[in-house]
Amino acid sequence: MKRLFILPAILASAWATAQAMDPFDYAVSNIAILQAKPLQKELGLSEMQRAAMNKFADQFNSSMGSLLDKAKKDKSGKPPSDADPKVKAAYESLKKGVLKQLTPSQLKRLREVTLQQSGLPALADPVVAKRVGLTPAQLKTIQTTFETAIRKAAELQDKAIEAAVKDLKSKKPKTEKEAKDLMDEANRRAEAVHKKIEPQITKLRKDAEAKVTASLTAQQKSAWEALKGKKLTLPAG
Repeated sequence: MKRLFILPAILASAWATAQAMDPFDYAVSNIAILQAKPLQKELGLSEMQRAAMNKFADQFNSSMGSLLDKAKKDKSGKPPSDADPKVKAAYESLKKGVLKQLTPSQLKRLREVTLQQSGLPALADPVVAKRVGLTPAQLKTIQTTFETAIRKAAELQDKAIEAAVKDLKSKKPKTEKEAKDLMDEANRRAEAVHKKIEPQITKLRKDAEAKVTASLTAQQKSAWEALKGKKLTLPAG
């Protein structure tokens, strides 16, 4: 599997770091974005952190490789899903190991950038909602707002793709090449559909975000902005 982390860390005691770790920062931080070089530079990560984090990434990759190998031998042949307890345990071990390498200030900054990347949908997380000061009713409304937008976007995309590849379903490829060509054509059409409906999906997202923003009090808006910290632009993807 692909190596997950090529990152920089410190030689501080893991125990001492864990003692000072803010549970909120730990819960919210997304370790995946640590792969972005601008963030690595922002955090001032060291080569020793890189080595320590890579060890946990290697352990995770090894665990996932074992699960994939096992899945291939099973009758279903299906790879493990994110909901699989073993996958969740492996990821939690990875996250814990990686974040323990950070100083409290580095972890706080990672949390800030994580929220910047997540945007307003992060308010649908009960942990974030509580820190911002949302009421249970507000949280429920925000969750419903984003869930509805996501559902509508998925329905829009599914319907558009279904129409675009409808004629391809009746074709019966006789060779592997014909099958590959048919799949390539289906993918090409799907990509074209995605570009065509992208403005509609963007509107659904912006409408949802505008509704959520309007539901916040001035104090909640201030708390949300404070949690995000200073803006840091990361590469797309």
